[in-house]
Amino acid sequence: MAGMMMGGPRGRGGSKEKLDFGALKRVVKYAKPYYIFVVISLVFACFGAVATIIGPDKISEIADLIGISVKFGLPMDIDSILDICYFLVVLYALGGLSSYAQQFIMNTITQKMSKRLRSDISVKINRLPLAYFDGTTKGDILSRVTNDVDMIAHTLSSSVANLLSAVVLFFGVIFMMFRANWVLALVTIFTAIVGFVFMSIILAKSQKYVNKRQQYIGDINGHIEEVYSNHHVVKSYNAVDNEKESFKAHNDNILNVEWKAGFLSGLMHPIMLFVGNLSYVLIFVVGVALIDAGSTAVSIGTLISFTIYARLFSQPLQTVAQSMSHLQQCSAASKRVFEMLDEKEMGNEDHKTLYLDPKTVRGDVEFSNVRFGYNEGDVIIKNFSGKFMAGQKVAIVGPTGAGKTTLVNLLMRFYETDSGDIKIDGVSTKDLTRENV
Repeated sequence: MAGMMMGGPRGRGGSKEKLDFGALKRVVKYAKPYYIFVVISLVFACFGAVATIIGPDKISEIADLIGISVKFGLPMDIDSILDICYFLVVLYALGGLSSYAQQFIMNTITQKMSKRLRSDISVKINRLPLAYFDGTTKGDILSRVTNDVDMIAHTLSSSVANLLSAVVLFFGVIFMMFRANWVLALVTIFTAIVGFVFMSIILAKSQKYVNKRQQYIGDINGHIEEVYSNHHVVKSYNAVDNEKESFKAHNDNILNVEWKAGFLSGLMHPIMLFVGNLSYVLIFVVGVALIDAGSTAVSIGTLISFTIYARLFSQPLQTVAQSMSHLQQCSAASKRVFEMLDEKEMGNEDHKTLYLDPKTVRGDVEFSNVRFGYNEGDVIIKNFSGKFMAGQKVAIVGPTGAGKTTLVNLLMRFYETDSGDIKIDGVSTKDLTRENV
């Protein structure tokens, strides 16, 4: 039962390894009513990044003031040190408030977008033909409404503003490093590029597993929903063991792709951590070598600020890595959601003016050369004709798959005939609205 339906063409999220930018672009369009708030959020994100960039330069000034007083035995310039400290407190406080405001705005926007997406799906469900529900499990539909929409919301709230903040932080840190010392800046950038290359390779390999994970989650949700809602049928036909095997197959699919996606994603953090620690070592090795060579452009304060900048420089790369991982999941989830929203709807019937009053209708039914198949090239009913008068008792008999239920579905206009006509009291059902039929 359930196992047979799971093999249908619907409910598949696709297995392309690349991001589906078309689906992501449509997600961005859903934020159009909130563009002004998105811009405000991005401004806050940029300010928070700028506050983070300025901080290490001021810390370098404090270290140099302390170093000068120690080196030459001069009194400590406490007033200047305190002025810088007060400035840093205010700067970091404003940066923290900006980050909070950015997150608050983005979370509010994404919740409103999620509500709109689910509302559109709810409206869409009422316009879809019965054929869609015959080929798609309820569990897969629920997975699109819940899991996939939640994934889109999570990505937007955690990644969009963070990506811009990461870009500002990235280029700001580069500017400040070259401003301080170009040799140490190149050392820091080189180690970061090594980590970025590894990160790109991992992302390229993990995308297909992320897509398949969303697909398999929909599959297993559909399987579980079908088995539990038809539990008596499963028990009656002794299909418990078969359904257990089917569930195990679905569960193994998720386990397989989840393990691979988690393993590859889990490599990003230790790799970036190693690259960050490597940059610290190289900064001090090269910095001490420059000081030993008599360079006046490098001081203790410069080395301290560069260790902070090295951490900050790897931070946006880690943010980009995490955001790309989230975008991968968002791409797969949004593709599934928009596949459903793009499904062909039942025809608009606002132009139909004929109406049969249920109080006065007799109920004569006539099938005239009706031809129908659920799939193209697979005809079930071939040129069927028959006239049934009101009050007449009619029995429809035949083996499974002969088309008994199909005749009733066509009469109720759950499906449209490929050719031929069905009439009630001499009026074609094609000229009546489904509600009236």
